[in-house]
Amino acid sequence: KNLLLYSGGRSPLREYIKVSDLLDECIDLTQARFSGYNVSIPRSFRCSHDVALTADPVQLQGIFTNILNNSYESFRNKSGIIKITVSKGSDDLLKITFADNGSGIDREKLRHMFEPFYSTKTSGTGLGLTLCKQIIELHNGRIDVASLPGKGTTVTIYLPFDGKERI
Repeated sequence: KNLLLYSGGRSPLREYIKVSDLLDECIDLTQARFSGYNVSIPRSFRCSHDVALTADPVQLQGIFTNILNNSYESFRNKSGIIKITVSKGSDDLLKITFADNGSGIDREKLRHMFEPFYSTKTSGTGLGLTLCKQIIELHNGRIDVASLPGKGTTVTIYLPFDGKERI
């Protein structure tokens, strides 16, 4: 499925989506998948809780779920925290940050994480983060990752935002 998506690179089917509702849906899906884990996912909105974007909800759901899945998989003892923060960034961008206290990623692996077919996992295609980056760029946004081994990883997504909080 990921390979087909990667090779297709379809344009986003845009509609107004409420960010908090989409995040809640992704959190529910991920918590169900990792039901044996003890993970806290606090959310902080430094803007209106009703903030909406014009974006493809299916594609953004895939991105958010992939990031959450990666965070869960980084918890060696099956417990941890994933802090999600939504705020208005500069240049009319909405900033969505996922910060976990998992195992982290060393600098060398971090340099390659968006390369197709690169993975440090024993399963998967190595296309998850490549697709995330591709989809975010199709939405005229960007993704940044910072990580320290043993401390955790922070993934920040910037997406265009018209400044209006509407549903």
